[in-house]
Amino acid sequence: MLKKSNVLHGPLTSEELSEAERFWIQVEQEKFFSEELKSLIDNKIEKESPLYNYMPYLDENVLIRLGGRLEFCNLKYLAKDQLTSPLPSDRINQTPAFSVCGLDFAGPLYVNNFGELQKSYIVLFTCGVTGTLHLELVSDMTTNSFLLAFRRFLARRGSCKVIYTERERDNAKTFLKSKKEIENLSRILSQSMVQNFIAPKKGLFEKISS
Repeated sequence: MLKKSNVLHGPLTSEELSEAERFWIQVEQEKFFSEELKSLIDNKIEKESPLYNYMPYLDENVLIRLGGRLEFCNLKYLAKDQLTSPLPSDRINQTPAFSVCGLDFAGPLYVNNFGELQKSYIVLFTCGVTGTLHLELVSDMTTNSFLLAFRRFLARRGSCKVIYTERERDNAKTFLKSKKEIENLSRILSQSMVQNFIAPKKGLFEKISS
């Protein structure tokens, strides 16, 4: 813990934010790439390392960066050589296709419908593990159109365990509203909807349905 005399007050500076970012990246790299850090200090990297094919090196802050085709580019290394960190478990664990799924819209594009051009969109379902794409054509970006596309996707690919989408995109409202609709439906279906079973040949109800 910091002593009271060492605590600084006031808004955080850009340098303080950068220093905090470097610190936590270093903590994570030491946790997941400790052997690579030891090897790279001697300018070596073991062939068994998952980073071997990415030309890793240490920058002036002793952080692992990945090399690449931009080695001789005039860009600063912050832009051309990205810091590496472990992928989330959702992205690397072997699961059935589309168990982990990302959502997005593409378009607009125009579809010829009996001689009339109509604006349409594509719902992109991306498998988070394999990168496989599933495409569904929709007439607009409304919640109803998306839910129909989502229903077709589930009928073809099966259910998802995790679904990712962005909150800041223009289509985020569609996904958020769809999430609420699905949650409401799930809550209704989870309730005990069948309260009583009737005896055979219960005249009143059979009369209505006949």
